[in-house]
Parts: sequence; structure tokens; C-alpha cells
Amino acid sequence: MAYLILIRHGETDWNRLKRFQGGRCDTPLNQRGLLQAEMIAGALLRENVASALCSPLARARATAEIIGKRLNVPVTVAESLLELDFGDYEGRYEEDLKREYGSAFEEWRRANYTVAPPNGESLLTVAKRAAEAAKLLKAEAAKGDVAAVAHQAMLMALKAYLTQDYSVDTAKSFKQDNTQVEFWDAQRGALVRRVELRGSFAGRVIPG
Repeated sequence: MAYLILIRHGETDWNRLKRFQGGRCDTPLNQRGLLQAEMIAGALLRENVASALCSPLARARATAEIIGKRLNVPVTVAESLLELDFGDYEGRYEEDLKREYGSAFEEWRRANYTVAPPNGESLLTVAKRAAEAAKLLKAEAAKGDVAAVAHQAMLMALKAYLTQDYSVDTAKSFKQDNTQVEFWDAQRGALVRRVELRGSFAGRVIPG
């Protein structure tokens, strides 16, 4: 059985500041994010990873390149793994949006991306993109396990497409932290296991 190994990019400063970084914000990994990528790469040495695909955004590319170099596998940029567009919320701080939009923002947050923000995208509106990503990943899985490095919301959209479940509660369960790696059955499109990585690299603690 080949796995689709779903990986969220390492941490960025915007993650720490709770600033929305969607498909139009190309933010780099911070030092912690680089260490997280190294830790994920080390954990994947035990797997049969044959290739990696990643979003075109810098934070995903850098994560994938670290993994590809450590595992000695090719990395391909896939436009279909681009993060969702957060519309009017893009580049904004969460606390500022709470003050400006009030209950409307809180309701959007509770919807777990099943509803689009103003002038933005939802899990359902990117279903075509998710379908294209799934097709690419399954084709790569013919060679062995394939790692997909993308973003929280886009990975949620991919999982929603694979399961055809776009409900709010299920979407919440699809959320993935920067140090969580999920293994999905490439043929059935079903979650097999989720791994929470915690540890140290080069003597430095990497929080999960």
C-alpha cells in the first residue's frame, strides 16, 4: 500500500503572530519552521518516500526542499496545492479582524473554512483544485509513498475532496499543525495514521 503523506509547512512568523497568510502572501519559514522541516525529514527516513510535491509558496517549497534533500527524492512544485485565498482577511491579524468584523468573523472561524471569507475561497470552492492535486498525488503514488507539502486550509480541502465530506465538524478534524504528519491510503483516500512529532535537532528543542 502506498501512502499519501500530508505535511503542513514549517512555522512562519505570521503563524506565531496569528496573521492570515493565504495564497497571496508568500512568507518564509522562521528558524523554528526550518527545524521543524528537518525533524519531519528525519522521521520520513523510515518511510518509502519516492517523491514529493509542494505548493509554489516559499514556506511550502522550503519545507519540501529540506525533505527532498534529506531523503534524496525529487521535489515538484504543484500549483494545485496553493493555499486558499482568504480574501479580505488576507494579511490581517486575527485580533484586528475580531474588532472590525465582530460576530461575522467569529462565525467564519467556527465554520472551519467551509464558508468563504469576504472575497475569498472555501473548502468547497477549491474542490476542482483539490481534485487536480489528488490526481497528481495518486499518480506519483504508483512509484511509492509521496509526500505532499502544503498549507492548513489547502490540506483540509484535499482531505474533504478525498472523503467527500465537507461538514463543519469533519473539517475541524482535518486541521493539521506544523509538526503533525498524516498518512493516507492512496487508493482508498482514507486516513491511516497521524504522527505528532516532538523532539530535538542538533541539540535544540523543537516544540510540537
